[in-house]
Amino acid sequence: SCIENRRPQPKTKEVNGAQQRKMPSWTPPGFVFPIVWLLLIGPLRAVTSAMVIHASGQYTTPALLSLMLHLSIGDVWNTINNVERRYG
Repeated sequence: SCIENRRPQPKTKEVNGAQQRKMPSWTPPGFVFPIVWLLLIGPLRAVTSAMVIHASGQYTTPALLSLMLHLSIGDVWNTINNVERRYG
């Protein structure tokens, strides 16, 4: 990937900034994210993409191109928010 998208290292001061960030009371604990991602979100994206490809017979449909754009924007946001720590 051309964008640095690694998570912050636990031994740097980046984590201190994240711990000081105010989160809503309903925010689930951090360990929930990878579980939900692996068991729900990732497979749903794969299945829906496969369904669109199967129904259209093409890899370059507006639906899939929109999904790729959406995922690209999400990756950029993750980099800005989680790696570079630029909030606001």
